[in-house]
Amino acid sequence: MKRAWKALGVCGCCVLFMLGCSQKTQPELDSHTEMMENTVPETTGEMTSEEIQKEIENPVSQESSTEIIGTEQEISVESVEEASKAAKVYSSWMDFEKNLPYADETTVQLLMDAYEELEYVGTFEPGNVEDYDEYIKKYKRLVDNEVPFLDDEGNAFYVREYERLDQYPNATYSYYFFDMDGDEEPELGIQGYMGNYFLDVFDYDREADVFRLWYSAGAGYELAGRQKLFCIDYMHTGPRCAFTQLDEDGNEELNVFFS
Repeated sequence: MKRAWKALGVCGCCVLFMLGCSQKTQPELDSHTEMMENTVPETTGEMTSEEIQKEIENPVSQESSTEIIGTEQEISVESVEEASKAAKVYSSWMDFEKNLPYADETTVQLLMDAYEELEYVGTFEPGNVEDYDEYIKKYKRLVDNEVPFLDDEGNAFYVREYERLDQYPNATYSYYFFDMDGDEEPELGIQGYMGNYFLDVFDYDREADVFRLWYSAGAGYELAGRQKLFCIDYMHTGPRCAFTQLDEDGNEELNVFFS
């Protein structure tokens, strides 16, 4: 309050000095008075003296506040656009350039915070066990090469030709049978070892009576539960690990790579 009255006193002295020393014409004084009146906010209804004083001490009009907000938004948009232009996206870690600069502490902390938010632990949910007998019989026909499946482009293949099973007579295979996509019905996962390394997950559409390739990955990938995969690569210097999160349609939502 003292600061406000002091400011008003200084303004009053300045006005008296200007009136005594300058020869302003009446139109100029009227425009000056009109400008001063525009800075005083309009009030509706009854207001206390404290509220009136608060409005006088903070004479920010709606137009000026809108301009400030607009400026902040423009700065934010420009910053995002500049960051997008400066950023470089790599589709794979194998595409990294040599001698990449080290990330600063802020970037490292940002990545660590993002990693900590991920749910790495998955669960192998059985789904509707009442339908197991029916689905086991259906998937057996797929494994026995009696019926084909459709890939993402709608092309039909048999498992034996798709994964070249005849070329690897010593290969071994593991089978996973659980609800991989979260629709309460089981999917079939086939894992290849001993030379023929692959991971295929098949989904059976009961209504259409069609098998579809839900997801496919190469060597090193293992199922880690519903919609989750992990990979441990021992072929390079030191172990390299990867984590993949899938959506209900088998599309990759994110990939995390550790070295």
